[in-house]
Amino acid sequence: MEKKNNGKYFKYAIGEIVLVVIGILIALSINNWNTNRLNNQVEKMILNNLKKDPMLELDNLDSHKKMQNIWINSGIEILKNYDSNDGFLVDEKLLASMNDLMIRSAFLPIKPTYQTIENTGKIDLINNRNLKEEILIYYKNISWFSKNTTDNNTYLVDQLVNNKLIELTFFQTNSFSKEMREEWTVFDIKNYKLQKTNRFVEQIQKELNNLDKSLNLINVVSFRMFLANIQIDFAKKSESDTRNLIKSLEVELNK
Repeated sequence: MEKKNNGKYFKYAIGEIVLVVIGILIALSINNWNTNRLNNQVEKMILNNLKKDPMLELDNLDSHKKMQNIWINSGIEILKNYDSNDGFLVDEKLLASMNDLMIRSAFLPIKPTYQTIENTGKIDLINNRNLKEEILIYYKNISWFSKNTTDNNTYLVDQLVNNKLIELTFFQTNSFSKEMREEWTVFDIKNYKLQKTNRFVEQIQKELNNLDKSLNLINVVSFRMFLANIQIDFAKKSESDTRNLIKSLEVELNK
């Protein structure tokens, strides 16, 4: 009888243990299911927000190209002035075009969502490995583009182009092309009294009658246009990458 009772108690204990284990496994399963469900919701939100930023980036890139085209067109006006007059004829249009080339703008990528998920580690919630890699490569490239633009502005436009242009032109507060004043309204302000005199314009004309000075101006203008064309090529490549990323995000969201 005692052996039978011990056997019953043993079976009962085993049964209790099995039930506890099953209960734990069910609880873990429910917890994992709930965690996965919440993670999927967060992933969906991340992907939706990631899609919004590149769509805004397209406008940002378009504005960047617009500025580069202003510098190219201003450079063309300067070179046309030389061709048309067999030398430079210093007038308001020429001075405005030369002053345009002294302005530069940075390119700041729009990436608040990416920065947030990168800093918080939530980028790992993106399950599609190929999409995650595409996102990482995209933001690495566009960040490089931003740094390249900043470096060009610092080392080439500021230190090289503008130094030479300051020597060869008469910078006036309101002496910019219509396109530049429309893009940057801060430039549409009055000239100072001293800037209204013709004495300095006449001096610039004398300077540019010198063949060496004319060659210096042609070289610096051509180089500034070259930099702008490179920036446009980079911006077009970034536009293509941006559209591809938007498509990839849409495909993932529609699954």
